[in-house]
Amino acid sequence: MRQLEGAYALIFKSPHYPNELIACKRGSTLILGVNEVSDQNSAKSFQNVKSLTTNGNPREFFFSSDLCAIVEHTKNYLAIEDNEIIHIKDGSVSILKFDKEKEKPASVQRALSVLEMEVEQIKKGSYDHFMQKEIHEQPHSLTTTMRGRLKDSGVVLGGLKEHLKTLRRSRRVIFIGCGTSYNAALAARPFVEELTGIPVTMEVASDLLDRQGPIYREDTAVFVSQSGETADTLLALEYALEKGALCVGVTNTVGSTLSRKTHCGIHINAGCEIGVASTKAYTSQIVVMAMIALAIGSDQLSTQPRRESIITGLSSLPSMKNWINDLPCSQTKCRFTITI
Repeated sequence: MRQLEGAYALIFKSPHYPNELIACKRGSTLILGVNEVSDQNSAKSFQNVKSLTTNGNPREFFFSSDLCAIVEHTKNYLAIEDNEIIHIKDGSVSILKFDKEKEKPASVQRALSVLEMEVEQIKKGSYDHFMQKEIHEQPHSLTTTMRGRLKDSGVVLGGLKEHLKTLRRSRRVIFIGCGTSYNAALAARPFVEELTGIPVTMEVASDLLDRQGPIYREDTAVFVSQSGETADTLLALEYALEKGALCVGVTNTVGSTLSRKTHCGIHINAGCEIGVASTKAYTSQIVVMAMIALAIGSDQLSTQPRRESIITGLSSLPSMKNWINDLPCSQTKCRFTITI
């Protein structure tokens, strides 16, 4: 592994060792799913998965780059960290990581996580395709994005609570993303500037890296990624961390690399999105970033009427989207303007 360059996720199998498998990663996503693990033990640290198995059934292991791919088989998973080595032999799992001081691999104790996702979320149901399904799921996804966070009196974002003072002192907010996530941040920029009074700049992650654009300790860098595993966005995150900026993550995937490596952040809770063209994740990203703006600017009396107007508008979004979904197809060609 020390001789490899770039990003990779590798799994090795040999006919000479039929009951063994080795996996490792750096920069790319690799998930280990573990089946037949009892719920009461799923949060325990483990070096050998045999200690977690209580029912005597055969164990199954699944490797994937996406949590959605393993939900049909198990809800117990381990997000493999960079430079970790997973060794599976005769139904047991060992985790090793190279110790730079000792210059040799050392055993690592890790905990399994529980995937909060149902099989129904990755099926089309009665819809013709996933994009159609996800468009019609937006009233529900918007509701779950705002549930417990948006209140008449303001916004409660537990993921940012401990960092609000630092956010308010920021010299600049930098939104960093790729593709649809970048466009969602672009749509949210006016809210942030209006409600916080903090200048906002936009960066495409790959362009920021190519230019080695300036980032300072007084800046707040907000990284937006539906999967939390976008390669260029993660490289830009490493760059911002090196520069000492406060790094905030906005992602749809609990346990993703983005959610683990940022200082703080918000999960959009939009549910699994399979369609290539983003729909419900895009709208939920905009709503989350609007709520971030509301939280940062909540100490400014001059913007109180505007904040109340935006909160009212956000609260009405799910019902308005439901109304649009219920329109006959011939009427959906009309243009609707929703002001919040």
